[in-house]
Amino acid sequence: DQFGPLHRFRNGQCISSFCNDTFREFGYTVGCSTTSSGQSSYPSRSHPAWYSLPGACPSLPEGQKTEKCIADFAGGECADPNGSHSCTYHIEDAGSVTLDELSGRDNSTSLKDWCAAGNVEYDPATDRGVGMHFWDQLNNGSVGKERMYKLAYLFYKKYPSFPRRLPEPCMR
Repeated sequence: DQFGPLHRFRNGQCISSFCNDTFREFGYTVGCSTTSSGQSSYPSRSHPAWYSLPGACPSLPEGQKTEKCIADFAGGECADPNGSHSCTYHIEDAGSVTLDELSGRDNSTSLKDWCAAGNVEYDPATDRGVGMHFWDQLNNGSVGKERMYKLAYLFYKKYPSFPRRLPEPCMR
């Protein structure tokens, strides 16, 4: 197995009941769990996934982590993962697509001014936005799939050296 159990984190703190036992026995493993692909907004071949990446001093929330805790409990991030208890994953920025790029909102106006002009990204009462229509029909599966495809297309357009499709998550 290349993944451990999924741990829940809040503000950098592991809040699952089995955090300490898992970290002590297996190290700071990357956790992964897939959800039902029956989610209407995901493509049918997709397996949506949650990941947990234990960072330094996972027993405390951000703002309360001490230098000693960080030194004693380094977490799993490292430059060249080797599977040891404290070297299980590496993170690097792959790029980003902003919500403005995705939704088509003209970012020449600040979001504050845009909202002050009466625009709303999404109104649950009407299932529509005002001045933006990206989130319209939020729970419509086919519209949700189109949003996902648009995100993938924009990412590929900005970063053509990356693969068009990533491997399925959590496959063991």
